[in-house]
Amino acid sequence: MTDLSQDESKLLSAISGGEWVRIDDLRDVTGIWRIHTIVQEMADRGLVEVQVRRTGNAVRVPRRRWGGQSG
Repeated sequence: MTDLSQDESKLLSAISGGEWVRIDDLRDVTGIWRIHTIVQEMADRGLVEVQVRRTGNAVRVPRRRWGGQSG
């Protein structure tokens, strides 16, 4: 597994259930101010998936990382 920063570990812990979570909501939960930058960097490395939504972008751990089946 890739070495994670403290912020990345905190973000992964907050989204570990595999459900989509609004990125803006994660800022409040994790206290990470640069949340969008960190999410983008993690998405570039394949650690998280990002979904663009009109109501606010969302992020989750990819299914292959938490044991779900891909279709």
